Amino acid sequence: HESCTLLFYSSNRSCVLCHFIPATETLFKGFCQLSFLALLKYLQLVLFLLREKRTLFLLCSGTVKTAGRRFLRYFRKLKVKMFDSDVYHDKSKIKQIFAGVIICSGGNVLLGLKKTGFGSGLWNHSFAGKVEKGEEIISAAKRELEEESGLKVEEKQLKKVGYFEYEFADKSINSKIMEMHIYKAEAWTGDVIESSEMLPSWCRISEVPYQEMWADNAYWLEQVLKGQKVRAYFLYSDFSNIARSQVEIVDSL
Repeated sequence: HESCTLLFYSSNRSCVLCHFIPATETLFKGFCQLSFLALLKYLQLVLFLLREKRTLFLLCSGTVKTAGRRFLRYFRKLKVKMFDSDVYHDKSKIKQIFAGVIICSGGNVLLGLKKTGFGSGLWNHSFAGKVEKGEEIISAAKRELEEESGLKVEEKQLKKVGYFEYEFADKSINSKIMEMHIYKAEAWTGDVIESSEMLPSWCRISEVPYQEMWADNAYWLEQVLKGQKVRAYFLYSDFSNIARSQVEIVDSL
């Protein structure tokens, strides 16, 4: 029981082999001692491997706690492919990662009017920005929210609701694929303040000004504000028009 091999079959009869060596603990006991987050990450990894038809060997030594940490480090380094490569206009482009937070409560959503930079003059659904080198995605989302709106949230108050990839056919607009991770919070601390980049303003969810936002917002924002989770890809032909899109309502992200 100290070494266990798990074989998972997908619907097309392809399989994934996961081999665990949890040292002196049994696999079942090891799973029970891992956190809920670790178990969730494990299940996400298995689903990814099923899609990719890969074989994975996780060689975990030491205590179960150490094994869990090693597993999570491996998972964080694994670049999960959310879309088939043929969805992209130019799959050779590199990705730049962004993260942000939607603030909503009581039928209202806190929008932000972009004052400077890319997309200035448009209302944003969240307070978001680039993930810095070595920074966790969720930490970047918290930081951007505080910098742009003055509001603070704890990780436990954040619920991931969106994964988006944006590409522009015109490389002069943006030569990279923008990978966006969006969280939602309905509780926070602090007061809303205007920043150098963003002017926050409360808006009724029923009155969101989609005509004054990026065009893709009309494809998915209403669903997210109603509590659903969305994964989507958008190819913009220019600043205002979408040439192609792929939008999915998903159970988890």
